[in-house]
Amino acid sequence: MFRLYQTVTDDPYINLAIEAQLFREKKKTVFLWRNRPCVIAGRNQNLYAEADLSFAKRNGILPVRRTTGGGCVYHDHGNLNYSFILPQEELDRAPQMILQILSLVNIEAEASGRNDLMISGRKLGGTAWQSEDEWVLFHGTLLIETDLEKMRHVLTPAKLKLASKGISSVRSRVINLKEVCSSLTAEMICGACEQFFGCEAMNIEPDERIIKEAEKLRSEKWIFGECADYQAEHDFKTDQGIMRVCLSVHDGVISGVTLSHDFMDAAFIPDMEPLKGMLYNPDEIYARISALIRGKGLNVHI
Repeated sequence: MFRLYQTVTDDPYINLAIEAQLFREKKKTVFLWRNRPCVIAGRNQNLYAEADLSFAKRNGILPVRRTTGGGCVYHDHGNLNYSFILPQEELDRAPQMILQILSLVNIEAEASGRNDLMISGRKLGGTAWQSEDEWVLFHGTLLIETDLEKMRHVLTPAKLKLASKGISSVRSRVINLKEVCSSLTAEMICGACEQFFGCEAMNIEPDERIIKEAEKLRSEKWIFGECADYQAEHDFKTDQGIMRVCLSVHDGVISGVTLSHDFMDAAFIPDMEPLKGMLYNPDEIYARISALIRGKGLNVHI
């Protein structure tokens, strides 16, 4: 028999911390949760390579990294997230249970492969999972009335040259469930979950341990530092010519800098050593390099 919980917050860091706490308990559990707008990278991904973080910042979309694998996804109040915690030998039951729950609200979907849930060839949400001590955390999202335009935009990375060993997302066509059933709401799906599992969803409040873990999940070190090493390139057009700055990034921190340029006078080449040890953030690093170039009396031409 499954325990059924629902969140009382739309804070993605708190919700992921609650999910982690429930997974540690290793009991059959279903957790329903919704987030404010955020872009969530998989455990082994580079958010800079997966999302347009400048767009995200302008639109109040939070950057998040989860502990499970899989691709980068967008959440907002128009989707409902679910987490199944169950023994590893029952993993294949999780997507089937979601399909059965959806059928209770007259949504007929199908499984494609092991994890994808589809309607007419379009994904109704992403899924990911992780295993530990013969238990599995399987979680995913149901797109109900998500802002697909914002989703498309934020999941289109800015044109920054990145070479990474991380895992890239595979983009798929998606569908909002309201296109299939215009009257559908998240509350209806929650009610269908209660009907399916034969129990009322219990509210779960964040305790001190969950709040502490959420602070780790919202830290820049976790969000941007916990990814595979990569190379980032920035090009600058100056009064003396073109300069390319290539940065080696390890654990989110700049570990090496190399320059290439077509300057005639080496006296105008700035010292880039101050960049080493800085947390890599494209906008901040671009501004810092521009300042170093201008410190040599040169203009940076956009």
